[in-house]
Amino acid sequence: MAKLMNHFRLEHPQDVASVRRLDMLAWWYTHNMRVHFAVPHGLEQYGGAAWGTRDVCQGPAEYFLAVQHYEAVKDIIRTVYAHQYEASGGWPQWFMFDRYYRVQQEESHGDIIVWPLKLLGDYMAATGDLSILDTELPYTDEDTFEPTRQKHSLYDHVLKQMDYIRSRFLHGTSLSSYGDGDWDDTLQPASAELRAYMVSSWTVALTYQAVRQLGGLLAAADGGARSSQHAAFGAELLKLAGAIREDFHRYMNPDEVIPGFLYMEDARHPDKWLHPTDERTGIQYRLLPMTRSMIAGLITPEQAEAHYALIKRELSFPDGVRLMNRPAAYEGGVSTRFKRAEQAANFGREIGLQYVHAHIRFIEAMAKLGKPDEAWQALQVVNPIGIAHSVPNAELRQSNAYFSSSDGRFATRYEAAARFEELRQGTAAVKGGWRIYSSGPGIYMNQLISNVLGIRVAADVLQLDPVLPAELDGMSFRFAVAGRSVRILYSLSRSGGEIRRVAVNGEEAPFGRIAGSYRSTGAELPLTELERLWLSDAEAVNEIVIEA
Repeated sequence: MAKLMNHFRLEHPQDVASVRRLDMLAWWYTHNMRVHFAVPHGLEQYGGAAWGTRDVCQGPAEYFLAVQHYEAVKDIIRTVYAHQYEASGGWPQWFMFDRYYRVQQEESHGDIIVWPLKLLGDYMAATGDLSILDTELPYTDEDTFEPTRQKHSLYDHVLKQMDYIRSRFLHGTSLSSYGDGDWDDTLQPASAELRAYMVSSWTVALTYQAVRQLGGLLAAADGGARSSQHAAFGAELLKLAGAIREDFHRYMNPDEVIPGFLYMEDARHPDKWLHPTDERTGIQYRLLPMTRSMIAGLITPEQAEAHYALIKRELSFPDGVRLMNRPAAYEGGVSTRFKRAEQAANFGREIGLQYVHAHIRFIEAMAKLGKPDEAWQALQVVNPIGIAHSVPNAELRQSNAYFSSSDGRFATRYEAAARFEELRQGTAAVKGGWRIYSSGPGIYMNQLISNVLGIRVAADVLQLDPVLPAELDGMSFRFAVAGRSVRILYSLSRSGGEIRRVAVNGEEAPFGRIAGSYRSTGAELPLTELERLWLSDAEAVNEIVIEA
């Protein structure tokens, strides 16, 4: 397990409780991630055994990228792209293994097509490995669910994938139709009109992020005819990303409030849903588009700060951020707009609105904005170990298992609607939701390692980009970088400050700045330079001091 975790160890000389709890949690969340990855079962879903296409492209893949186990990520990419449908270019919502491989959900939500593309970009950014595009893979026959005999390069798979994405743009814009939903299962559309004419602003932001990242990597390709082909395709993707950004700002108007959805039966008169002007649903604010727009760098610093303030005012509760400012109306299970939100009798998971996966993406957004106190505290309120220290109204819950949600203890949907404000005030008790069966543990560990502790490898450089409160001055992190054991010491004079100095084994290390949409405080060191500074004993523990 220690090897899988890349020898993770987090310590503070004053034995700070929050640091100690995170160090313990790392072991359990690694175990939970492995369960989700290898035999996807949850303690409440013991009969499961399928990979969700979006789930495996997030939790396990992000964990393996964070701990630099790149072959595992490569295997995930190969497996996922081999399940791409030959005729349509799309994917199943989920698929099963071994002799059950023909069991899969061929219909999928509107965001599913994007996740393999994003994962491919994440892998290439971390490794610099563009040769993966030459990998020969089968498709899946959409009628029989058998792999095709003929194989095609992964590059060809991506071309087909992009054709599918473009085919779903509405009315000459670069905004994708909603289809059967997006990540939030409770908001699956209840009619064919909604599936055809709705736009999820979260899916648009995710598409922009994935297309822009992959486009930038390919546009920088250098050398040979194949690279020229990739570079031309990369330039095409960057142009598309620009068009998505332009239409996002035109129709979503982030200078005000990003809507949860647009209804665009007519592009000249789009209606904003889950927005302060929305009189249909009674819901004014949706978290996911706000945080994903920050993560993607899709909105300006001023727009990001305004939406951060909005999240703090409308969506922040003692046990974490909520998906929306209020639950969907429940009228005995009758669906008019959103199927599960209006059908489910249980006030849990997405229905209860504190879905931990989305809260973890809030942590990622706070790291992008450079808000160390927010990011650190947000890590604590969803840590089940000693949760009462962070969430006083939390009931006892199992400490060694990831919980998918923090659910208000209400007997019915009607009671939950009447007493919902008690969750904001912290006077209603909250309990843990489903355990383990989620991509959440892997995503959580990625945020902790890559974005809060700020240790990332990007192709041929080591990035040091912590977002930590000054009160953690003196904290150390044991890890491995490029196969070398390191102890990283954080010398913090102010919260989230710019890195002023990096020393490796006592020697000053020159570094460059990491450019970002909202902050440029981190440092990056070429791995070739580190080779000169490593201790000669390959088994020795090297020391990196980060002064900020």
